[in-house]
Amino acid sequence: MKAGSVSLLLAALLLVTSVRPAFADNIDYSPAAVGADALVVRPLCFVVTVLGTGLFIVTLPIAVISRSAGKSAHALIGVPAHQTFGRKLGDLSGMDQD
Repeated sequence: MKAGSVSLLLAALLLVTSVRPAFADNIDYSPAAVGADALVVRPLCFVVTVLGTGLFIVTLPIAVISRSAGKSAHALIGVPAHQTFGRKLGDLSGMDQD
């Protein structure tokens, strides 16, 4: 009976901590921001993603030896790829984060 109570308590705790609050989207998606993002920012982010992938491949042997391949992949590929494909169109507020 005690193990069942502990399991139930842990399951409830896991459920409560995994729920994320829904906040209103306070970003102003002006036509200028959406246009600049679509025509300038996204293509530049895509170019940075491609260049980062090439740089990651070149530096992969060093990253493997130093056991930092995951961090290198995130910095050189993951962050630019998220900025290219993961953001909402026109959302330029999070460009300096990640």
